[in-house]
Amino acid sequence: MVAMWVANAVNLALNIVLVPDMLGIGLHGAMASAWATFGARTALAIFLVIFILRLPEARAWGLFAKPKRDRSVEVEQIRVGIGAGSSNFIEVGAFAAMTLFAGQLGAAETASWAVVINVSAIVFMVPMGLSSATAVLVGRAYGAGDRAGVMRSGLLGIGVVTVLAFVIAIGLWLAARPVVSAYTTDPAILAIAAPALVLATLFFVADAQQVVAAQANRAAGDVVWPTLMHLLSYGIIMIPLGWWLAHRMGVDGLVWSVIVASLISGVLLTGRFLRVARRAPMVKTAG
Repeated sequence: MVAMWVANAVNLALNIVLVPDMLGIGLHGAMASAWATFGARTALAIFLVIFILRLPEARAWGLFAKPKRDRSVEVEQIRVGIGAGSSNFIEVGAFAAMTLFAGQLGAAETASWAVVINVSAIVFMVPMGLSSATAVLVGRAYGAGDRAGVMRSGLLGIGVVTVLAFVIAIGLWLAARPVVSAYTTDPAILAIAAPALVLATLFFVADAQQVVAAQANRAAGDVVWPTLMHLLSYGIIMIPLGWWLAHRMGVDGLVWSVIVASLISGVLLTGRFLRVARRAPMVKTAG
């Protein structure tokens, strides 16, 4: 968390200096902002490497000792990594397609969609963090052969994120116009973005549930199905639906496509977790 705050501080400082070209080096605007992002990411990487190198427990844990090669562990890491990475690629690609469709509608629509998706992305950080926490608890129970613990940890994570996402959705539903006004005072954008953000609150809960359920599934050893479910929800359904609705309803159509995809993904992944948790292996204890 501290590392991310440091990176954000570096990003802010570089944007303040570079975007208006205060140094007179010929960089300004979007190009300067891109360099600021590069600087922030570099600062984040350096901070984390130094932190790891200075970690008092690092040597005691054997962090710098080369382990014996274990091909089964390598294969498992690659399998989980490809599965999780593929899911991220599908989701990021699908939302990038929504931005492309917004660009086909006009400048005001593109700006409005940018506001809606930016606010939604900030909200998404809450379930993203909880999904990691849920995966840790589910993974620990799964590794211990505690089937009840797998089910309990996964459902607890889904339940907590459901409540939090619902509270956030209600708050943003009530404060949509002031939030959009913080981005722009352009009346044309306000007229599109504020109602679209109100509509977007409908997918907050389902989107939160699906990311937590997906991580819980992976932590319980289920890698392929979450990826396939993301492919179905966001790749096969959301992209064509988004294009079709966008050209009939504008930005609201894009939001509706996300609502539909998130609901499908949330239901499928939660149902899959219940199935996986019931079939999780148990460790027999001597009695």
